Parts: sequence; C-alpha cells; structure tokens
Amino acid sequence: MRTFLLGLAVLFCAITESSAQSNQSYWSIRDDQTFPTRYNLNGPNNSTVVSLPGRSLVALSEAKRRIGEQYRLQPVLVITNQSGINAFATESNGKSIVAVNADTIQAIGDDADMWAALMGHEFGHVYHRHVANHQARAALIGLAAAVLDAYQETHGRHRTELINFGAQLLDNTFTRDQEREADASSVEFMVQAGYNPEGAIRLQQLLISRYGSSGALAFLESHPSGEERIQNLRDKIAATSQPANIASSTSQVEFRRYSTLCGLEAKEAGVENIKMFTTQYACLKKQNPETAKRFALCVNDLDAKKLLNPDALAHCVAYGAQEQDFSYVPWASYCNVDSRQQGGTEAAITTLQNKCIWSNAPSVAMRGYLCEAEVVQLRVQNESRAATVRSCSIEMADLKARFDRGIWEVACKRKASTTASGTAEAQSLERECLSVGPDKAVSSLGSNKSALTPQQILAEIRAALSKPMPPLAGLPTECDRLASVIPMGDIKAHYVGFIDAAAAEPACVAAAKNPKDGARAQVNLAAVYLQQGRFADAADLATKAKAKNALNAGTVLAVLYTSGLGGYPVDYAKSYSLLLQEAKRGSAEAMTDLASHIRDGRGVEAQPEVGFELVKMAAERGGAQALASLGNYYLAGKVVPQDKNEAMRLFRQAAPEFPQAHLGLISALRTTPNLDKEELKQVQAQAFEHAKRYSDLGALYAKSMLATIYNNGLGVPVDRERAVGIYTELAKYGLPSANMALGFAYLNGAGVLQSKEQATSYFKQAAAHGSKDAEVQIARIQAK
Repeated sequence: MRTFLLGLAVLFCAITESSAQSNQSYWSIRDDQTFPTRYNLNGPNNSTVVSLPGRSLVALSEAKRRIGEQYRLQPVLVITNQSGINAFATESNGKSIVAVNADTIQAIGDDADMWAALMGHEFGHVYHRHVANHQARAALIGLAAAVLDAYQETHGRHRTELINFGAQLLDNTFTRDQEREADASSVEFMVQAGYNPEGAIRLQQLLISRYGSSGALAFLESHPSGEERIQNLRDKIAATSQPANIASSTSQVEFRRYSTLCGLEAKEAGVENIKMFTTQYACLKKQNPETAKRFALCVNDLDAKKLLNPDALAHCVAYGAQEQDFSYVPWASYCNVDSRQQGGTEAAITTLQNKCIWSNAPSVAMRGYLCEAEVVQLRVQNESRAATVRSCSIEMADLKARFDRGIWEVACKRKASTTASGTAEAQSLERECLSVGPDKAVSSLGSNKSALTPQQILAEIRAALSKPMPPLAGLPTECDRLASVIPMGDIKAHYVGFIDAAAAEPACVAAAKNPKDGARAQVNLAAVYLQQGRFADAADLATKAKAKNALNAGTVLAVLYTSGLGGYPVDYAKSYSLLLQEAKRGSAEAMTDLASHIRDGRGVEAQPEVGFELVKMAAERGGAQALASLGNYYLAGKVVPQDKNEAMRLFRQAAPEFPQAHLGLISALRTTPNLDKEELKQVQAQAFEHAKRYSDLGALYAKSMLATIYNNGLGVPVDRERAVGIYTELAKYGLPSANMALGFAYLNGAGVLQSKEQATSYFKQAAAHGSKDAEVQIARIQAK
C-alpha cells in the first residue's frame, strides 16, 4: 500500500460525509505558489471554507519539495478540509500526490522539521512500495478517489478510472515492520534534505497528545505504539550522521516565498522603510537561519556592486558565492544585524559582532580589522567609511606592507580580545599577531625561530625513540579505518588530501562522542577538515585532542602555524615545538614534516643532512610519506649520491598509501634512459585517478596535485588555464604553494596574460604565509 496516516486516528465518518458534500473540499497548491499572511481556501460562490497561515503553507510546501527531491518524487500537494490530523501520499500513472488536511496544518503550524517528518514518512511508504495486508478502508478509498479526481479533472482525465485505482490502492494497511521502515527512511532523508530529525519526535508527541499512543481505531492496533516509535526514532537519529549546523541550500522559489511573506507581514505591521532590512532578516530567521544569513550577505554585496534587484537577490541567495568568497563588509553587516537581534548593551552587541565575524570568516576578519583601524587613523569621513573599508578589504595587497605598526597594534588587540578566553591568552595572541606584522612590531618580540638547532632536534628525537613507546589505546574503529592519520595494526595511515571525507566525517563524528576513542577520532576528524580547508574547525578539534594527549594532534596544529592558515600567524617556533613533541612520541608524520622544514631552512638553519636522517627514521617507522620524501633525496642526489632506481623503488612502495608519490615516480621514469612507456602510462593514469577522485570530494591537496597534472600534461593534454583556475581556488584558502604557482603563471604568462604586478602580488601572499622562495622571487622582480 502506498498511503499512510502516520499510524494514528482518522475520523472516517467525518471524511466520508465531507467528501460527499462538495468536490470544493480539495485545493491543489502549485510548486511555485506564493502566499499572503493568511491564505483563504474558497468554495462555492467564492465563500471562504478554510483560512490558513501563509507561513505554515510555505513550510509545508517546501518540506514537500525538499523531501520529495531526496526520494526522487515530485508530488502534487493537495489541501483538504477534512477533519482530524491526517495526510497520505499516493501515485497514479507515475504521478505522485500528497494530501494534507487543513486541521493538520493548523496543528503543525510552521514547524518545518515536523512537516519534513510527515512528508518523509508518507513518501517512505511510496518509496518502499509497501504491500498491503488486505484490510478494506472504504471511506479512505472514497477520499483518495475524490482527491485524485479533483486534481485529475483539471487535466481532462475521467473520474471512473481514478475511483477504480483508489479502490485497488487503498484496500490495504501496513505492517509494523513497514511502519518502522518508513520511519527510518524518513529520518535519513530529513537529514539529507537539511532538516533536524528531532522534528519526527515532536510529530509523534503531537499525535500522542491528540489521539493517544496507539490510536482510536482497531486497525491501528497492528502498528507500533507511539512510545515505541519515539524510541525507535531516537535510536535512528543517534545512529544517523548529521552536519554540525543543520541547514540546507535555499532554492529561489523558497526564498521568494518567504521573502513575499516577510514583506507582507512588515507592511501589515506598518514597518518603516528604513527598518525593512532588519525586519526582513528577523522574519526570515524565524524559518531558516541559513536563508537569513545568505540574505544579509547578498543584500550588502549586491548593493555595493549596484546590482541589487529582486531577481539578482534571489539568485545570489540560492546559487551565489560560497560563504568564504564574501568579503569583510558583507560579513560585518550580517554579524551586526544578527547581534542586534540578540539584544543587549552596545558593548555586548559589539562583542557578539566581533565573535560572529571571526567565527564565520576568519580568513577575512584580520584584513577587515586592519582596514577599519586604518579608516580611523586616516580620519575618513563617516559617510565614506563603509565604502573605504569595503574597497580596502577586497584589495589583495600584502597586509604587512600595506599597514603600519600602529594599525597592526589596534587590529591585533581587537583580534586578541575577540578570540581569547582570558587576559594571559589575549596577551599571547596579541604577540603572535604582531609577530607577522611590520618589522618594527616584530623587533621587540624576538625571533620567530626554533630555540633548538637541527642537530639538537635530531638528538632529542633519537633519545626519546630509544625508549619503549606506549601502545595506542583502544581498538581500531570505523573512523580509524577511514581516516586514521597514524598506522594502527593492519590499518595504514591516511594522508591529508586523500581521505574520503564523505565517508570518514560521519564515522569520526560518531566516534568522537565515545570517551574511550574520542580524542583519537578528533585528530582524524581534524585531518579531514584540514584537507577541506576548514582550518578553524580543524584547529578547534586538534586543540581539544591535544589537551587529551592524543597522538598527532600537535601535527595538525603545526600545519596551520607553518603556513599561517585559517587566520593563524606564521609561527615556526610554535610549529617546531609541536612537531618535536609528536616526533618524540613516535609520529612518523611529525618526523617527516620536521625533516622537510630542516631541509628547506624554514625557521632554522637549512641542514639537508639532518633532514635526511630524520626522514630515514620516519620511513623505518612505516611512514609512506617519509618513503616518498626519501625517494626525492635519491632522485635529487644532493645529500646522497643520485640513485634513480632506489628512488623509483621507494616511490613505488609509497604510492599505494601516499598518492602524491606517483608524481615523483613519473618524474623519475621520464628521466630514465630505458623508459618503460607502459609503466609510465599506468602510473600517470593512477595519479590522475587519485587526484581527480579526491579533488571531486573537496580535498585541497588533491586539487593541488590535479593542477600539477594539468599544468605539466602528466598523462593528460597540457591545460594551463584549467590549472590556473584550480590554483586560484586554492589561493583563496591561503595555501602558499597555490600562490607561488599563480605567481609563476603570471610571471611567465602561462595560462594567463603576463603581468609582473600580478605575479608580485601572489608572491607577496605566499611570502606572508612563510614561503622563502616567494621572497626570493619578489627580490628578483624588483631588481629588474
């Protein structure tokens, strides 16, 4: 059977009588229909039969649309004036119909999550094609036939066929297992559609309050009780991975519907035009906070570009820029209105606004803080301040070169007071912030270098590794299998950039809740977020895991400090300290990172020989990345005699676990006198396959590998324009390697028009994130 009543009472006599009175008892709702604040369903002589809140109808129709998309159903929505809380879904000749009683709309109101639960369950029965148990329900057959008739008559179809279909369809009921299956799929599709599955529990509680646990009709005795269903739902919700912030992309139709309603509500309330923006925002936030956020960002962004109109706004809200692409001023505007909605004193609102900006857009927050401090210093007139800050905040000039010490001091103090939890931490954060500012600010803070020499680092690690290492706590979990950044028994380490985030994230979110394995899961999850460019989330989890002494938590944090990602300052001293701690505990990943820094002289004197010894130690501990790094030493032949055969052996050994080793192997094969063309072809195909797969999953480091493949034509035609496009995307995250690649692209006119100015700009950005090579390139350009 393909209809469902949600397992509770229906007043069949009332349904039969009402449906016999008039075929005006049924109203179909268009998918793109907008609603006033009150929507009248009219009968004969245009008399109002039912008057329903427009907000409730929008919530219902949007839930129908979004849940229907998950089930791959596009049903027609029909409203009936039958009494009782009742709804059902059915199909006829490939057409899906969902009918909802007006009483149900009055009871659920605009609770979007409850509507999603109801739609999810109804469509679940259609989706699973549940077979009936042959218990006739003649009254409901009549209702289904009438509803279908009301809709189909408008399409020129005959009534008798529909009545026969209704009798065949509805002469059934569901088993308990079918009810449970529909409940379970409802939770899954609610989460996928962006709804909070707790709405399913609220819906059951509503029905119990109206009809009791098992319903008023005899046939419902075969269904699970309300209490059992609630417990089953709780179990299913607990087992279903959910995003940290439950939200869904907004369609243009959904935005226009809510925007129309909000405008009407404001007009009826007599809101002044000057207050319309904040009123609209507050109204939108009631139904969908994510839509409200997009609205606030898009209004400001489009207005600044003189492109603000209803169509452009709806398109921006639904399909516009990603949140990280909005500049500082739209974020400041959104955070201001959101903070004021929460109320409080001006000081409290300012604090909330600063925290909002920093938590939502850390990559642009510091630039914005500096721009606002500059506007004050230059005494820009009030009427011009917003435009000046906007222009300043989107300029890509190097922050250290653009702003003087006084401005940095103001901005760093603001950043520290916003993000620190106490005075001591605020002072520390302020010093860290100033350390990447102009030289005058740095001079009093000491050198941003490791306190130890490379030889001392090597000696400390050797001494620590000479002692027995404690075993890892706990048995491997599904999270470890999918995302472990350390070897665990038969589980090999997964490397950042090549973790299946879609599979790993839910498993690690669940594992992180387990007190026994939670810290290790937090490290794994931090690695997932790191490869996605979610640097703030990665830092938060790694910090928490480090507090629990989890292995490799410091390695994740060191990545952020090494390259100054996610708003973190470049701090080699802190990076070395973190990596040294992890290396002394046996982390091959930390040893490999340390070896790379020491080889290239980042934060210490360059000593490639010490780097070689460290990477050998890491390779002996099973690190695939270390094997690839060791292969590069033999391929280059600078610390050890060049040995391409040994290099290829190491690359082949590393490649199955560390896909970037394919690039080293390709380089070695291409320069080998007796080139094995077949192996080269296979390796290039494997490299592209790995890079493309994980790039499509959103992994930044895999995207970088893919750009390298296109830029150099490794098994694919050379496509430098595509490579530049990928590097441009990566540069937005602050990756030094991407900025360096773009610098060289503009310097040489590879895939873009040649421009020394653009090249210098990108090299400066790379230098600001700790690239010594970028500083060399800048000096060369300026010397010409």
